[in-house]
Amino acid sequence: MSEVGPGDVAAASVPEPWELDRQIVALRAAGAQRLDPLRLHYLEVLSARAQAQSGRVQSLLQDKLAQAVADFQARLKQAHSLENAPLAQAQALMVGKHDADGHRNFPGNRPSTFLLLDELTPASLGALIALQEHRVFVSGAIWGINSFDQWGVELGKVLAKDVQARLASGNTSGLDGSTAGLLARLRA
Repeated sequence: MSEVGPGDVAAASVPEPWELDRQIVALRAAGAQRLDPLRLHYLEVLSARAQAQSGRVQSLLQDKLAQAVADFQARLKQAHSLENAPLAQAQALMVGKHDADGHRNFPGNRPSTFLLLDELTPASLGALIALQEHRVFVSGAIWGINSFDQWGVELGKVLAKDVQARLASGNTSGLDGSTAGLLARLRA
């Protein structure tokens, strides 16, 4: 039985250098620089260095690059899916859902606030957190909304799938005006 050395198995599944470059370009096009500009730059530099090498060194760098690209793609996918949840939750509060069981019935027409920041700084983040904590507690107390209603969160998750597809396509047909306007702003 022959012995398999490190990188031998991985080398068979590592994409070609041009394919890794294409994936890095696709990451930039997908907005990866907003998620982690330093990591994206690292991938670009590692790709350039791998291409400048030859033999075993090039193979090792390409293995490392392939793993780093795959990890970053997974992080970007997770980040994009998380971006949709707040928009979908705002929609859930507005449109609601009728359910015959009663405990999953959401009347809708509930006021909500959607804040967008042009730039995230320590001061703006602190102000946003303080505002949201205060608003959630006070609004819930005034309007009789259970701010920790798990069934409402579940409805937001269901609506997030539709919102994610609409963010990708830009299709706002059939949406309420508020959700359509927020979707258009987020796509701009």
